[in-house]
Amino acid sequence: MTEEKLVFTDDEGQEESLYILARTKLGENDYLLVKESEEAEEAFILKLTEENGDDLIFDVVDDDDELEALAGIFEQLLDDESEGEA
Repeated sequence: MTEEKLVFTDDEGQEESLYILARTKLGENDYLLVKESEEAEEAFILKLTEENGDDLIFDVVDDDDELEALAGIFEQLLDDESEGEA
């Protein structure tokens, strides 16, 4: 599976990359499931919090209820994707 990369600039001006595993929309909000490298086992969820022209601002989701709802959605998306590859 080829994963899309998200390149962003941190507060110190350093470019960083995250690998996008899946994306979804819940209500009016856009979310990404990302990991720090292709080999990383751990993933986390980012929420688009602001659009300013071409700049997109994402924050890590840390609300337990929001995480629980999104975890189920992303799990289903990844399951559907892996079934499509079989």
